[in-house]
Amino acid sequence: MRMLLASLSFLVLAAAGPTAEAAPNPLAALSGIQTVLGKGMSAVLKGQDGKAFGPLVANAKHPFGPELKAAGAVSARLLAVELELVFYSGDKPAYYLRSAVAPTRRGPAFVEIKGREVKDRLYVKPHPLSDFKGAAAPFATTAQALAKVLAAKDCSVRLPVAAPSEFDFLPPKIGLRAGRDLEKTRASLQEVCTHVAALKATRIEVRVDDVVYAALDKDGKMVGLIKAGFELVGGRLTVNYGKFRRNPPDR
Repeated sequence: MRMLLASLSFLVLAAAGPTAEAAPNPLAALSGIQTVLGKGMSAVLKGQDGKAFGPLVANAKHPFGPELKAAGAVSARLLAVELELVFYSGDKPAYYLRSAVAPTRRGPAFVEIKGREVKDRLYVKPHPLSDFKGAAAPFATTAQALAKVLAAKDCSVRLPVAAPSEFDFLPPKIGLRAGRDLEKTRASLQEVCTHVAALKATRIEVRVDDVVYAALDKDGKMVGLIKAGFELVGGRLTVNYGKFRRNPPDR
């Protein structure tokens, strides 16, 4: 959960340039599943059961009731889904990429992307693409599309990045912190592209973990964060409810 919470500091990013607008979005396959996640949580908060997340699987009830009521939260908006890729050289993991992908008016876009070489032990457990079946299949499709773009010469301008206007509902201090991290995020794009292109990976595996929502009051103001997570077992993707964290008083 820590990575996606930290990724809120990256929410105000430069909009992609003209070349990126014209190119196919490698994250496009996530659009449907992000819609399901957004509508599902909002429906559950209004009293529907976990079937609202169909075709994904979720528990019948959420544990946030009293806390949400005290904060004045009446709905939820999906902020980002964590997507992690592991690139292999031969049989060994060589590069680990983690990202947070947000739904935007122009389709799924990054709010964070960073990577590192795997020099010793890999502390996450990714899944082969063949494990992502049925409702989970878009994650495998996205991983394949993203891997192709990351290895391309014009990679850094083809990666879709969220525009500032997508997150105008965020509290001011979160937006200010995001602005301070803008240059670091831009630099990460080219760094990731360079490493993946040089690697010439023999295969990739995927891990999907965290899902983060903004809890909104009746006026659409963010009053806190709702955290959830994924579990993939036998090709079946389950949404597990996490915790609600109210905004600190100064936000």
